[in-house]
Amino acid sequence: MDKQSYFVLEGDEKVKSKNLHKGIGIAVTLMLGVFSGSSYGLLNDTFDPPNAAVDWTRYGSFPWPGVVSFGPSGNFLRLTHDGANYQSNSYAYDRTDPGLPARINAGFDFRISSPDGDLAADGLAIMFIPTAVYGNRGPGANAGGFTTFEKPNFAGVFGVGIGLWDWPTPTNLLSAHWDGTQISSVDINPADVDLDAGVFHGVDLSLAFVPGGANLSVSLVQDVYGTPGAPVTAFSDLFIAGLSPYEYRVQFGGRSGALNANIDLDNINVTFIPAPGALLLGSIGVGLVDWLRRRRIL
Repeated sequence: MDKQSYFVLEGDEKVKSKNLHKGIGIAVTLMLGVFSGSSYGLLNDTFDPPNAAVDWTRYGSFPWPGVVSFGPSGNFLRLTHDGANYQSNSYAYDRTDPGLPARINAGFDFRISSPDGDLAADGLAIMFIPTAVYGNRGPGANAGGFTTFEKPNFAGVFGVGIGLWDWPTPTNLLSAHWDGTQISSVDINPADVDLDAGVFHGVDLSLAFVPGGANLSVSLVQDVYGTPGAPVTAFSDLFIAGLSPYEYRVQFGGRSGALNANIDLDNINVTFIPAPGALLLGSIGVGLVDWLRRRRIL
């Protein structure tokens, strides 16, 4: 935008009229953006290079989470490490978007593998942690020590867990959690998506806020860098009562116990779509009018 076009001389009505129309155009664009619910913010991390606005934390045994080179699409994050029992590692991003969302869309790739040949466990989670509780940056949600992140039951937190346990009864499941409680879980057929197949799978998540709560949809795509399968639906418009919009930031956590595995993450993409509202529109309008007046356009 040409800033010089807003410096006008008293009495130059043609310039005033031109800039008035330009100011009205800006106002209309902002209003359309509010009413259309267009994307407001984006968290994107491919680890090439990694996002710097993040806090990584180790609550269990060594080693820490770390960025690894030479993955299928470049760098990736290793959240937990095969061969190391009782890990509890976190990767918490700074706040990217202030305000309340109308919808959150999230996608990421994950890989669970056990190169040492042992059975793999236990899993990981994506969490949307309230900034009112955990601040705009910092380590995020934890249980004050070793944390079972694949079951993210934290007060005020919405999360989706990915859990597996190969002995004595294998589990291959996704679970939805809100405000310290597991809301639902679903067993994924390993023939469709084998969670610890040692390849990257894709996750697509949508959380849409509706009256009285929110609708959750989650799907998986197997082997995104090999021969991707058809999307497998884990949750489709699962209604979560009482889940109202809140300002959040994104956190990932992973854990191993007596069994362990490499848990890797890549291509994290979270889109914040703001809640439309007359109050927001009014604030934009008042601010824009004041801005135009101060520059003698109105």
